[in-house]
Amino acid sequence: MLKNSNGFTAVEMMLTLMIVSIILLVCVIHLPNRNTADPEDEILNIGYIFQSAQTTAIKEGKPYIVEMDYINNLINVKNNSGNKVNTYSLISCELNRGGLDRFIYRKNGDTSAFGTIRMTCEGKKVSFIFQINNGRFRIEK
Repeated sequence: MLKNSNGFTAVEMMLTLMIVSIILLVCVIHLPNRNTADPEDEILNIGYIFQSAQTTAIKEGKPYIVEMDYINNLINVKNNSGNKVNTYSLISCELNRGGLDRFIYRKNGDTSAFGTIRMTCEGKKVSFIFQINNGRFRIEK
């Protein structure tokens, strides 16, 4: 004798999976395209790279070097031995010559140079202006 079951039958389960699959397919088609970097996001990311180098220098009590690679459009962070610890590849911004090529975050968080890192982000000029004391920088757009 067969007992009455309150569960799904195979046909009901397949029908449910088909409906859920169609809904997922429609949702995936309408996801925003994130292949291009938003310049505002990239500017924030660059600021985070600088702040990360500074806090690591303070934490470890060792200087960290930040270099601009104008040829490959990269920002490289190196430890005091010269080994790369972080590389950021710019996508929607381009480094412009005429500013700081490199600077050092000292172990107390100060920078070794006063100056500007200039870049162009989708046609707009952006500058990161560094102070020596406290390693502070401001962004001008």
